[in-house]
Amino acid sequence: MSGNVQEWIYILISMGLAYHSPSIVEKALHWKMKQLSQDPCFLIPKTKRIHLSVCFITGIAAYFCYEAYAYSPEKWLGLFFIWILVMVSLTDIWSGLILNLFTYSGFAFFFCFRLFVHDERIDHYLMAAFLAGIGSCLLSWLTKSLGYGDVKLLVMGGIVTGWPNVLIAFWLATLVASLYIGWQWFWGRPVSRKTEIRFGPHLSFGLFIAYLWGEKIRILYFSYIYSLV
Repeated sequence: MSGNVQEWIYILISMGLAYHSPSIVEKALHWKMKQLSQDPCFLIPKTKRIHLSVCFITGIAAYFCYEAYAYSPEKWLGLFFIWILVMVSLTDIWSGLILNLFTYSGFAFFFCFRLFVHDERIDHYLMAAFLAGIGSCLLSWLTKSLGYGDVKLLVMGGIVTGWPNVLIAFWLATLVASLYIGWQWFWGRPVSRKTEIRFGPHLSFGLFIAYLWGEKIRILYFSYIYSLV
């Protein structure tokens, strides 16, 4: 089977998973509300456009993931990583929650995968998850601005990206969130220190970019720093 055919199959699998993601997220959120004995307090748009938009974004992400890991089993980890990040982003956008169902199951799956497929020693990824958890927990406790769902997402991302890429992911997420706030301000929407930000999508974006190009970003950054010295 030629490389182009394999790439298209990979992208179509990712888009197929993505197409059903909004429905899976809706069921997961209703299950969570039922577990908490609460009525749903969120609105989920039920349009084909949502499914198609998610498919389109996921297809682009899968293309870059395949290009980065075409000849490595790592591409299959990337496929499920994209899927989990998409569902985490949707739950956070729609409800302000990041469900343990996705972060815990994702961590378990990625940990088992890392036992067999890893560019670095397994303790490298475990250290990333541990340091991400400790650092983000401390930040959450000190600032009260980072939710524990975000903390769990970072821990899960650490086992995928490794160290220090998970740190780059958080930096990218903060940068993108800042740009988003600036965009809101530019269009005249009320922005203040108390403005609530759904950080899950920004964190998902940062984790994905760091997973694919974290090392290149790090090299470019230090090259720039050294050029100033």
